[in-house]
Amino acid sequence: MEINQFDFIKTLGGEFMEAIRNFWKDESGSTAVEYGLLIALIACVVISTVTSLGTDLKNKFNTVATSIGGGS
Repeated sequence: MEINQFDFIKTLGGEFMEAIRNFWKDESGSTAVEYGLLIALIACVVISTVTSLGTDLKNKFNTVATSIGGGS
């Protein structure tokens, strides 16, 4: 039985495309990526909130210190 090289390439290409389809449909790692993106977003919100509140608190403490005569 002789194997035609074009049949071999067609079979190899079909297996390759099937592997690509299976990889594309596989969603097992997507949840880890989604959790990572959520954590990064939450971290950005926390950092911006703390920075904003920190500046406001610093200004309030400086106002109080200046009003009681201990400000610089």
